[in-house]
Amino acid sequence: MTGKIILIVSLVLGSLTLIYLIVGLIIAKRILKPAKRSEEIIFQEEANNQRIPEAVLLAPHQRVGIKARNGYGLSARIYLAPQASDRWIVALHGYNNRSLTMAKYALIFNKLGYNVLAPDMRRSGQSGGNTVTFGYFERRDTEDWIEYLYKTYGNIVFGLFGISLGAATAILVASIRNDAKFIISYCSFSSFKDIIIARGPDYFRGIMLLYPAIIAGAYILSRALLSTIDIADAASAIDCPMLIMHSKKDAFTPYAHSLKIAKAAPRAKLYLFEEGAHARAYSISPEEYEKVVTDFITSSDK
Repeated sequence: MTGKIILIVSLVLGSLTLIYLIVGLIIAKRILKPAKRSEEIIFQEEANNQRIPEAVLLAPHQRVGIKARNGYGLSARIYLAPQASDRWIVALHGYNNRSLTMAKYALIFNKLGYNVLAPDMRRSGQSGGNTVTFGYFERRDTEDWIEYLYKTYGNIVFGLFGISLGAATAILVASIRNDAKFIISYCSFSSFKDIIIARGPDYFRGIMLLYPAIIAGAYILSRALLSTIDIADAASAIDCPMLIMHSKKDAFTPYAHSLKIAKAAPRAKLYLFEEGAHARAYSISPEEYEKVVTDFITSSDK
């Protein structure tokens, strides 16, 4: 009788564990495999919602491609400065977006004499990759692009600029390299766990109970260890000048995330915009945004 009870209990526990893992896998799939958005949708969003002039969105650029060390193809836009320059900025867009969203920022950097390489991140735009990994593999892809710039253009100087997921990726890259001249982060999350805490209730109110299952599901889907993605910790290892920006009215990624990053990197400059939703400060206050970025880069160039 005791043996039968043990068997029943084991079967029940095994079934509950399996259900737990399956639910985590389902949530992980929703997070890591969003439906890719088309160029047309992004263009209309930039032009209509963010009021970016079509002339900026249609600015001349080159398309280049490389093969990532992980085996898939990567695509990027290159916006060249008016005058020949060996200075570059690698500009990284946000979650489930495309390199087109970097056109407005490229305009700022080009004025300052910087060429801009704006990749389509993995599972975005014209780049491959089956999953978004919150910086885990995006970091490697960005390093592949940096090596492409060195091989193609020789003795370059480069800075990193990122929005949201792109900002988190830029911080991860700068934390393991010593050749970045500067880094500009706008509306980054402070860790994968922190963004799940912030955004998790969109999926399920008790989502942190499922966090271990989501981590396991994410690994099954992508082989990425998302529990290791700690942007604040990575920021503490950065030696180059760093500008951390966020909007106080960001309801998607609360600005407390950037406060946490800034606390881990006390030498960084922190700037908080009073207005603007997530990744919208430029569309609300373009002059203010450009001035903050320009002042930072100008001071970093000295």
